[in-house]
Amino acid sequence: MQNGGNTLEAYLDYNNLTEEMYNSYMNQNALNMLMGQAVLLEIAKTEGFSYTQEELEQELFTMARGYQTTVDSLKEMIGENGVLMVGEDLLHKQALNFITEQSVEV
Repeated sequence: MQNGGNTLEAYLDYNNLTEEMYNSYMNQNALNMLMGQAVLLEIAKTEGFSYTQEELEQELFTMARGYQTTVDSLKEMIGENGVLMVGEDLLHKQALNFITEQSVEV
């Protein structure tokens, strides 16, 4: 919000929300996101999905370019855990593609 020039107070006022309502929504949203990620990782594990070091480096390169920095600087900024999370994102994408490919129209 701040990057867009807004404040939390202005956002709450515009959307007719209390801070408690906003916090409740954000907590539920975060919980839903974590559960979704856990499901995707379980699908990736069950289906035996993996990624190569080259695929990970390509994803890091794409991210670094978006941040107008180098891969090494990005790795330093996000740390080892951040790099692992990027790898998990690759698995999430594979699981989502798998779900899409396996889905049927009803």
